[in-house]
Amino acid sequence: MRALLILLLTTGAASAAQWPESVTTALFSDADFTTLRPAEEVAQNWALLTEEDRATVRRDCAADPTEGTPGPEAVRQACAALPAE
Repeated sequence: MRALLILLLTTGAASAAQWPESVTTALFSDADFTTLRPAEEVAQNWALLTEEDRATVRRDCAADPTEGTPGPEAVRQACAALPAE
């Protein structure tokens, strides 16, 4: 576990699996993060997340793609589906 944490911290790679469960269940309808919820559900669920959770997602979505972030396809899809601020 410690090696994984060090790898994530040094690579800057974001993964939906790193997000709190409150975020992943708000955005994805499956445990594998392969099926994004419909846009209306994402918008409704986004509004119910804590500011801390929304900040985590915004940070990962805004990260420099040259550093490998947002990285995985699930994160890219989730970032594209977020409601406009």
